Amino acid sequence: MSDLPRQLLERALRAGSRIARPLPGGVGGMGIYFSAQQRLADDPHRTDWHQDVEAMLALADRSLDRGRIAASLRWYDKALRISYDSSLHQAGGSPLAADPEAFLRPLRGSETGTLMLDTPVPAASAPPRPAPREGVGVRTRLLVIAQENWTFVRPLLDALRATGRFEVRELDVDGLAGAGFPDRDRILRGRYDLVSTGRRMPTPPEVAAAYDWADVALVEWSHHVLTWVTLLDRAPRRLMARLHRFEAFTPFPLLHDHARIDRMLYVSPPVWNLVRIAA
Repeated sequence: MSDLPRQLLERALRAGSRIARPLPGGVGGMGIYFSAQQRLADDPHRTDWHQDVEAMLALADRSLDRGRIAASLRWYDKALRISYDSSLHQAGGSPLAADPEAFLRPLRGSETGTLMLDTPVPAASAPPRPAPREGVGVRTRLLVIAQENWTFVRPLLDALRATGRFEVRELDVDGLAGAGFPDRDRILRGRYDLVSTGRRMPTPPEVAAAYDWADVALVEWSHHVLTWVTLLDRAPRRLMARLHRFEAFTPFPLLHDHARIDRMLYVSPPVWNLVRIAA
């Protein structure tokens, strides 16, 4: 698309969002959502985004009260997307870093948020792990799970292979067959199903086979991929994950089933402290 059509489309979306904002129900909600993103992109220091988040949370709770779970989760996700819009957290003054408790209070305080973030995961839902591996040799079997971005972990894996003490397998979730790796909507639904019913997401056969092979699974990037891994109905013998600064400014550390993670590796003490307070 050339610059002129793109600019015309952007102007049309802006105008449409402004017109839709005052309308009732879902149409107005969509207008609020899209205009909130546009206004934050124009001015990341504005503070009226709080009211936009409250509007999304109100729609989420209204849908939840009516038993419309999918709609409730979609509106709640829009509240998360506005709150964690990158413009807010990359403009030199992240509200999450400045005051995590105040930032998260609306997201936790709504009916939907209390269910999603503060409802304990049923202990009986803990997934089975493979039995201890027989005939364990000198080399540790390491399974590394990621999605697309292997930039930071590849030098580490090369160094581990060079020691002769590790067998390393890489699993990119985008390469899973069939339904494979779910989208964000299904991951949020997986979290809802887990805390509300104890039901976990099915483990793809390729992942289950890799778990049977590995001594340790390492998830690189602790965002939606790690949330998904901790919601599955199978678990590896040991699960480790690495959390960079990027993931600290996403909502996913709030959504992991943290009891499933045996060891979390943080890239710095400030990142560890922020996630510790938030999640």
